[in-house]
Amino acid sequence: MAKKQSKQSDKQTNSIKCWKCSTVLGSEFFCPHCGTETDFIEHNLSARQEITSDWKRFRKIDKSFRFSVFFILVILLPLGVVAWFTRSNYWLNNMALLVLTPFALVPFSLPNDTFSISAYVKSLRYYPSYLGFVAISIVYFFVLKVVCTGEPLYSLVYDPILHLVRLVMVLYWIAVILPAPVLIAKYGVNPWQAIMIAYKAGKNTRWQQFFLAVILTCANVVGLLTLGYGLLYSLPFSFYSISGYVQRMVECGLLEEVDSN
Repeated sequence: MAKKQSKQSDKQTNSIKCWKCSTVLGSEFFCPHCGTETDFIEHNLSARQEITSDWKRFRKIDKSFRFSVFFILVILLPLGVVAWFTRSNYWLNNMALLVLTPFALVPFSLPNDTFSISAYVKSLRYYPSYLGFVAISIVYFFVLKVVCTGEPLYSLVYDPILHLVRLVMVLYWIAVILPAPVLIAKYGVNPWQAIMIAYKAGKNTRWQQFFLAVILTCANVVGLLTLGYGLLYSLPFSFYSISGYVQRMVECGLLEEVDSN
């Protein structure tokens, strides 16, 4: 963990200085003079702070319970049921996920944080883009499965440690692609470009993106444990918070490729 940079500010410029060499800092992740890690991420791109600030704003906007009920019953429930009943057939299961998962990503494209059924229907135009995004992810998981287990192409005697390797690579992929669904819809880039931009831009924020995904996943699990009532809040908030974090990345200059469009 990096040491805190000095909070002492120059009275004339009101700028923050490096705790080690007193170099005036801007938005650098590392001091340009001595290379010491700054606390820029902690103050500007922290997952915990993002969720806290997003929740305060989220409570003030119109949260449509009808949208949440619609999304759970019409999108998530069929997706879960189909995934469960096709789990024994790898190819059929992935084909079902390819077709249905894009519907679960459409809320990332909802305009102006409007969680309504009508806005969702209008945003279905992004389905083809999300279909491509899911297809890329399925190919990634397929290659990972073959490399680590040999399945479903052939039987392979493999080291059990590869199970751990596979898990780590799955979690890494989730952290990498977290901003991509937002970039596809709100910044008009294709799925491959979105993934590449997210990969390059997130090299210094990967852990924060992972923490954000973990926290929101836990929130949705808790929401599920409350007989689904908590999901009426946690689901739309998850889309809202991830979109908010991507916007924060844009504001901090990490996504200049989409910011210039």
